Order: sequence, then structure tokens, then C-alpha cells
Amino acid sequence: MIRRIREHNQLNGQTFSTVEFLIVALAAGFIGLGFLLHGRWVAAVLAIGIASNALVVTLFGIAALRRGERGESLRRLRDPAYRDRVKREHPTLARDTLVITVTVLLPFVMLALVMIETARGAS
Repeated sequence: MIRRIREHNQLNGQTFSTVEFLIVALAAGFIGLGFLLHGRWVAAVLAIGIASNALVVTLFGIAALRRGERGESLRRLRDPAYRDRVKREHPTLARDTLVITVTVLLPFVMLALVMIETARGAS
């Protein structure tokens, strides 16, 4: 999962990916807070789980930006030669992006997977 996140952020641009997932984290967090304030505990836990998953991707992006990594520009995808190169060099990119998206929507799954990989020493 860590490899997928890093590759996704690099190919989509660190800033874009960081902001994209920060928006999801904030939106889900605010929704979770709203559920909490109305006593809907199960819904609150689910929303906070989604927020925590999106925050994981955001934190990877922030760390990369702090290291000076900027990633690619989405504008480059207009270039057919670049698109072909990305397809050749990253044949599982579409599937990996789908995995990230679905995993973020499953409360606490992304967080758990990244914690497990980190504990095992994966990078």
C-alpha cells in the first residue's frame, strides 16, 4: 500500500494529491463531527475512519513535499508520448489508483494496512 500511495502521489503531482486527499479528510472529518454532535456514533466512527484513511495519503504527500519532491504535472498527461511511457513503466497504475480510492472509503483499512507495512519495515 505504501508503494501505491507514493507512486500515485508522484505521478499525479505531490501538491495535487496532497490537496485532493486533504479535502476528503476534512470533509469526512466534519461529517463525522456532525454525526458525533447528533449522537450517531456508528456513522461518526465510519466517517472518522474514512477521514483517517485520507489523512494517511495526505501525510505521505506532505512528507514528500518537505523532502522537495514535486512529482509530475497532470498537464503532462495530454502528451501521448508521456502517457505511453507511464503505461509502460507503471502497468498497474489504474488498478493501484482504484485500490487506493476504494481503500480510503473503507473506514480505517488504509490506516491499518500502512501501519502493518510500517511495522514490517516496508517502505
